[in-house]
Amino acid sequence: DALHDADVIAVLIDAADRKRSMVIPETILTNLENHTDLPSVLILNKIDVVKVKTRLLDIATVLVHDREKDEWGYKDEGGWSGFEHVFMVSARTGDGIDDLKKYFAVKAKPADWLFPTDTATDQNFEQIMHEIFREKILQLYEHEIPWQIRQVGC
Repeated sequence: DALHDADVIAVLIDAADRKRSMVIPETILTNLENHTDLPSVLILNKIDVVKVKTRLLDIATVLVHDREKDEWGYKDEGGWSGFEHVFMVSARTGDGIDDLKKYFAVKAKPADWLFPTDTATDQNFEQIMHEIFREKILQLYEHEIPWQIRQVGC
């Protein structure tokens, strides 16, 4: 639903994920194909983690070519040839983020705000407290992620 109001489609790929960095999922490809009227960009994140930098070029090369389809569906590698630009960024170090922000600023179209200017979030107080609770638990357990946690009572 968000694509109906979008100015740009940004596809974010974890460049450090060796299993999934060479493929754009079918659901995302379908959305790209259904919204060819919108500009789209590919963002390779975590470039700071990738040791051999030429691998980033390999990933980008594969992902900017259409993912082939056969009678059983999409093949295991590939992406979308309609990307207007490829950005290589590191959210942790900030590398490439300024270029991405400039691109988004140029592509953004003037429109009315969806929320009042003094609105920080659309979550109610209880939802915010649940998220803070989950954050603190995840920080406490660091490497062990408790998937089944929930706050009971306040």
